[in-house]
Amino acid sequence: MLVAVDQHGSITAAAKALHMTPSAISQQLKVLSTEAKATIVEALPTGVRCTPAGKLLVSHAIRILDELKQAEHSLAELSGQEIEEIRFACFPAATDSLVPEILRIIATQHPTAALSFDVMRSPVALRALCDGTVDAALVARYPDDPAPGRDLRMVELGNDLLVAAMPTEHPLTHGQSVPLRRLTDIPLLLESSASPFCQLFLTACADAGITPQIRAWSPQANVALDMVAHGVGIALLPAMTIDSIPAGIVAAPLSPVIKRTVTLAFRASTERSRVTDALVSSSREAARTKLSYNGY
Repeated sequence: MLVAVDQHGSITAAAKALHMTPSAISQQLKVLSTEAKATIVEALPTGVRCTPAGKLLVSHAIRILDELKQAEHSLAELSGQEIEEIRFACFPAATDSLVPEILRIIATQHPTAALSFDVMRSPVALRALCDGTVDAALVARYPDDPAPGRDLRMVELGNDLLVAAMPTEHPLTHGQSVPLRRLTDIPLLLESSASPFCQLFLTACADAGITPQIRAWSPQANVALDMVAHGVGIALLPAMTIDSIPAGIVAAPLSPVIKRTVTLAFRASTERSRVTDALVSSSREAARTKLSYNGY
């Protein structure tokens, strides 16, 4: 219950998630606070948050829940039972190609498993992983991201490159890559002003003394490719979001390469579980075909 309150930041939202009434949650929090001899939650203008004492209890609760789940998996393995449930989160770009392949592999190898996933931004997915909402998180990691907590394990699946999509007759198609400096006077279509990948590109431009001409923001790869086909500009897109390149358009990585690392994260306490093994093996298999781009 306290884990749900910490996750949702609201007694009402936690009650809804647990199919309880807010008053019942509040009463249980009072009892827990009395037993702990400490204030475990505090009110905010928009909800509640755990105090340091509450956070300490949450971390212990998550470890206990992990151990209970690990015991269930061990008993199931001992009795020869199949995996019953697999829950994972993924960042939005992964839903275009990588996740469907992972789902296909898991469904083939573990046909009795109830598989569920939720789309979340990478920082949110990691929080969901830490609080036990999901068994693993497929996230994008960038060069300046902080190191993961010691309670997490990371398996790097491959790199996702930022590529330039342009008409086949464009002068920049003659090389195997597109020099960053050549984009100075060309209208560009970028994914989103809030995208960490785009921020990485803009930082690279600033470091090189380049001021890019941004014609439009287009978070949908198919929309951006359609605009490229109509001569609006060159689209800079994560390679993994391009399911197929339309006729008349080519894509090439930038030079220097701008990339992020696609990573599967899971809790250290579940490192030896059958669920983690299933997700790691299926993700690696999917990445071999979905994250290969021009040898990078």
